[in-house]
Amino acid sequence: MTRRVPITGALAAALRFAPAGWKAAWPRVALTTALAAAAVALRLPGWPGAGLAMAALVGLIDLQGRLYAAAFAQAAPRAGTQLALDGRLLAVLLLKAALLAICGLILFILLLATAYGVASAGPGFRAEDVGTWSGAVDVRGRVVVEALAALGVLVMGWLAMRLSLAEAATFADGRVQVLSAWRLTRAIAVPLSAGLLAVNAPIALALWLLAGAAVMLPDVGVVLWLIGLATGLLFTAFLLPLNVGLMTYLHRQTTCPGTE
Repeated sequence: MTRRVPITGALAAALRFAPAGWKAAWPRVALTTALAAAAVALRLPGWPGAGLAMAALVGLIDLQGRLYAAAFAQAAPRAGTQLALDGRLLAVLLLKAALLAICGLILFILLLATAYGVASAGPGFRAEDVGTWSGAVDVRGRVVVEALAALGVLVMGWLAMRLSLAEAATFADGRVQVLSAWRLTRAIAVPLSAGLLAVNAPIALALWLLAGAAVMLPDVGVVLWLIGLATGLLFTAFLLPLNVGLMTYLHRQTTCPGTE
């Protein structure tokens, strides 16, 4: 049964939380934005670039923990530049990544098996020559493989949606919640999916346009820094606060309907 949770109310709650999130963690927003901007603009090769990208990722995880702490009125470190990764949040993120990776691997194996079966029935297929596999797949076979691939993407999106309240449930209950948070999304699948799409799709589009601009525009330092700054701000000032506000509101609707 789908619970009646107004999508407009969920989006309004996300928008209301964003300024509160900025106020609660503005030093971390500024620091993480700078790290993300540097990672995009400098594009250092090898380990220096990987280290800078890792620092930006750690900053984003730290910021997410601070935002959830603010959303649930929990204590957080006062020093804005002090690294304070929440162990519960790290555990949730790692467990979710492991579950999604396992499911993705299973789907990938099924896709490969299907593609192999389709190719083996086609003309010119030789199992010992990988180069003949693609050419042996006829039009109907390609439709089957592409449909299965699309289904796999939908399944992974559905799994990610069903696990999306894990962080909010963890901060609300004070202990790690991953599979136990699965049941929370059962009654709000429609508003949750719509809310995630409404919040993330415009930001994803903006990030895609920025990535295209970084490739097409001249390799000028000022231009790259502006693109990096915009990318960092999209992640730290919009993507994380809006998602934290949305997840917090929807979690409260699953546990205490009618609350803000």
